[in-house]
Amino acid sequence: MTQGNMPLVSAVIATRDRSDVLARCLQHLVEQDYPHYEIIVVDNSADDLTASVVSQFPVTVYVRESPSTDNVSFLKNVGVNHSHGELVALLDDDSLVQSGWMEAVVAAFSDPSVGGVTGRVIEDVAPIDNSPIIAALSPRDDMICNFNNLWPSPTPVDYLYGCNMIWRREALVRVGGLDPWMSYSRGEQEWSIRVNRAGYKLIFHPDVVVHHLRAPRAAKAVQRSGTKNLRSRFIHCRSLTYQYVRHFGIGAGLLKLTFWTLPKGDLYVLRHEPGMRQMFMPVVTAIGVVWGYVMAGIATAGLHKVPPILGSSEIEV
Repeated sequence: MTQGNMPLVSAVIATRDRSDVLARCLQHLVEQDYPHYEIIVVDNSADDLTASVVSQFPVTVYVRESPSTDNVSFLKNVGVNHSHGELVALLDDDSLVQSGWMEAVVAAFSDPSVGGVTGRVIEDVAPIDNSPIIAALSPRDDMICNFNNLWPSPTPVDYLYGCNMIWRREALVRVGGLDPWMSYSRGEQEWSIRVNRAGYKLIFHPDVVVHHLRAPRAAKAVQRSGTKNLRSRFIHCRSLTYQYVRHFGIGAGLLKLTFWTLPKGDLYVLRHEPGMRQMFMPVVTAIGVVWGYVMAGIATAGLHKVPPILGSSEIEV
């Protein structure tokens, strides 16, 4: 949906019990100078505070989901399928877009071969870098982030950062949405692989800048750190194994990951942070890995498919 030469930019935000940071996120969006945009909020909070915050902003679509729907990939797909934009931006509710962000997004997609764009993510926990090596993946599970990066020119990347990722709708219609089996872990990377393999470029653009607050997650959401949290460790190992079996096959890299890298990490934690919970970590890791192999087998057999993404003309107004 284009207005003159300006494509519609859809900002999609999935949120849960973080109304205070969501208010800051929305405020930064409405302060953008680019006029042709819409905001879609998908909310699975346990209370009505978020709805109250949303009512104070020009949110185009507000979708209320059940608090029991604890799958951020599913929630983001819901938001994308309520959006109409040619360019679909997925932001975390604690992402603060910086001045000129929306104009930079549109400029980054001027090349029709670009299917996905990410940009600098300012985080207090991430050191500032100045390197063209950004967002790299390999079948050995070597993963480079470096998103808090001052590199001055657009640079090809292997994946987009989930708190600051923008897609060409055409690409998403072609490859489908986020895989809900990834849940909270590795979903944007798996999505990026599919878009890239469909023939689209993925780039880091230095002017597409957000400040990511990394606010504490809701109590019942999967936590970032798997060091002491058994549930998040299981989901991480399951998603990681599933992604690599699906896209890279069973090779030396995956075997090293399964039988060396992950167990070594568990033993390190057990040695340096001994405790009853950590003693169960190797078992949880093993279960997650096995479950990831099973999921990959089911998907390879065609018994699991990612949900489709609607074209803008298919969405009810």
